Amino acid sequence: MKKSWILFILVFICIISISIFVVLNNKENSSSNVKSTEEQLTKGSNRLGYGMMGKGNKIIDNGSVLKDISDGKIDSKITLNNYIDKDRKYKILVMNNFQQVPFEANKKKDESHAFLAKANTTVDTNISNKVNDYINEVAYLIIKDPDLLIEKLDLDKAGAV
Repeated sequence: MKKSWILFILVFICIISISIFVVLNNKENSSSNVKSTEEQLTKGSNRLGYGMMGKGNKIIDNGSVLKDISDGKIDSKITLNNYIDKDRKYKILVMNNFQQVPFEANKKKDESHAFLAKANTTVDTNISNKVNDYINEVAYLIIKDPDLLIEKLDLDKAGAV
């Protein structure tokens, strides 16, 4: 009987301690001065942002189930915010079931779509990708500096922002 009371009191003290910790931790997080990602992504912020929109300008998140298939194709818009002080070249590739496929970018058919993102600008690209019932995975790849050649494998140079 005594052991059960001692155990009860210890569990009660642990629950109270954890509750106090959680309440104090939430107050610190809510009063912090951290800006949201959108507030940080402004011209001259030296940041890069990208996103994808479907029909009706609905955001398409990574891993989303693609429901906006009409006439055997997916119509979407890729937006790249280049808020760094440097012009950059990019290339878009479309993969269906992990195989590169032709697509339309800004109403021009191509295997890949290259574009220049000028410093502190936003580039929108309309993409139309044909799909069928056997497509399980669709991936859109954005490649920075697609013409960059390095003599030996230097990941710091190849992946630097």
